[in-house]
Amino acid sequence: VNDCFDTLVDDVLISGKSIHGQFIQKYFGGNTAELDRLIDQQLQNVPAAGQYQAGEKRGKLPYYPPGTVVTVSVRGKEFYLVALTHFSGNVVQPDLKMYYLAVLALLEHLNQRASGRTVYMPFLGAGLARLGRDKDTELNHLLCILKMSSVNITGDIHIVLHSSMRDKIHLSRF
Repeated sequence: VNDCFDTLVDDVLISGKSIHGQFIQKYFGGNTAELDRLIDQQLQNVPAAGQYQAGEKRGKLPYYPPGTVVTVSVRGKEFYLVALTHFSGNVVQPDLKMYYLAVLALLEHLNQRASGRTVYMPFLGAGLARLGRDKDTELNHLLCILKMSSVNITGDIHIVLHSSMRDKIHLSRF
């Protein structure tokens, strides 16, 4: 998700086709007030890294450090929302360093929260994060972060690839 933990699915701020947008639509429908309440509750003790000026972007104005994680429990499932992208206006600014920090922070959070359970993680950064790399390279970056992390995850992590990635990734290389 973006570093403001926005919930406005309008195909400008959050695309309905993104994982973020699909999550909001599937699990919260039009009730973003409930999702906002859950997010705000967890962020109340997290200092914001900064704040956008009014009119600078749509949605929420405070933004949080890369890798800030909010856990949302809904319908008997836990979802981990991680601050992965930052905006310039209403456009995501790709940042590989922010991506690394966010994935590492997510791993630390999973180590504390997942308690040995299997975690299904989308191919982070493959879509609208706009990292600007081919999909093989992006997957390799994600796998390298997972391998090189000093965090000892007790359960399995399964990276879920969208069917549209089949022709873009050569899994035999991994």
